[in-house]
Amino acid sequence: MMRWVLLALLLEIGAAHAQAPQVTATPCYQGAACTIVGGNVPAQVPTNAALKALAAGGYSVVYRAGFSAAGDGGAMTYVWSSSACSLNSGAGDNGSQVAPNSGTGCWLAAAPEPYSVLIFGADKTGASSSTAAVQAALGSGATAIYFPPGTYQVCGVVVPSTSHLVIYGNGVASQLVQPSGCSSPIFSWAQTAIAYTEGYIRDLLLDGTSGAADLIDTRGVGGITLQNLYVNNIPTGKDAILIDGAASTYVHDDRILNLQVYSNTAGNSAVRFGPYSSDDELSNLIMNGNFDVAYAVYMDSGATTMKMSNSHPYNVTTNIVYSAGGASNLLFSNNTFDNAQGDLVALTGATNSTFTHNLFEAIPASHSGATLASTNAVSFVNNQFSASSGAAAAVTETGTANNTTVTGGNVGTIANYTAPFAFVGSQSYATAVAGYNPLG
Repeated sequence: MMRWVLLALLLEIGAAHAQAPQVTATPCYQGAACTIVGGNVPAQVPTNAALKALAAGGYSVVYRAGFSAAGDGGAMTYVWSSSACSLNSGAGDNGSQVAPNSGTGCWLAAAPEPYSVLIFGADKTGASSSTAAVQAALGSGATAIYFPPGTYQVCGVVVPSTSHLVIYGNGVASQLVQPSGCSSPIFSWAQTAIAYTEGYIRDLLLDGTSGAADLIDTRGVGGITLQNLYVNNIPTGKDAILIDGAASTYVHDDRILNLQVYSNTAGNSAVRFGPYSSDDELSNLIMNGNFDVAYAVYMDSGATTMKMSNSHPYNVTTNIVYSAGGASNLLFSNNTFDNAQGDLVALTGATNSTFTHNLFEAIPASHSGATLASTNAVSFVNNQFSASSGAAAAVTETGTANNTTVTGGNVGTIANYTAPFAFVGSQSYATAVAGYNPLG
């Protein structure tokens, strides 16, 4: 009888052992480095599911070797807290805080920021959506979130108004793909008010080939810097980046620095300044629209006080730069406006704006380098104009445009224009322009 009791007891222990999560006691999982906390060598589990399955309080320090599988990039060392997780009503976020399946307590990430999105379960293969994982990473309260090299499907992430938040990757190696049919931006902000966060999004590639929304929509945030971004294909009819205010309030001090765009899709623009944008900067835009994208820069009526410099956008179907109306104090310097199927630059109702040291290149037949519709006090200083045969003019005024001044620079081959300058304003003139003699 004793033999059968002992056998039953051994079978019960074996079954319990088989159901327990895999835990090892070696200092590192498969040779990977792990954090030793308070002199304690952590026990180790392969996945987040195994970490959650541990008995509450059974270990003080545990090393998780991956999120879905050991070695998938989601490794993290955790320390046990007997208090419930503070995020998501005690449920944690499965990255910075992991709640056990049963019992009270929380596993707290021991490593310092930045947090990799892989810690929260992002899929760097691009096979499945990483949206929830990225949202969890941003919701953790961290001020630095990192995308390791890989491809990530992301749709509709709302960026929190965390001061000085940095979201970054490894340049073109970190690709964020807007999935097919996605009708929300990759990144956007809550639009109930404007938060001046002084944050950064940088060193990422954004792919809008199959998407159906702007890639970045900044309505609701001010003082944001978008830097070293690469765009592959602007979603059809949409913009790569939208800069705008929210709740009928103007936004200020957004910066776009070092933006590279290559698109074979019929997007609207690389950068759109909405009706409540002002005091913004665009520098070092390099863009090839492949005569598929309509504009490089589109300014809605009301957009104003924008500075654009050191950029070379080219090959668009309509205009390199278009302003729909009401802009003032625009400044364009050291740009090459190159090869549009319409006027290279078209401004409506702009006032007190200046072009300095720009090249208006490949002005097409029947069009102008710059067309000014009912503008006032627009000046051109030391610009170069290069026209195809049959071009209309270097600068054309229409409507009630007046007080346009062109000083210095060069219009290139005069014979290529119907007239180098087509002014209608009584106070408009061109002077000291190489190759141009208004007296004939």
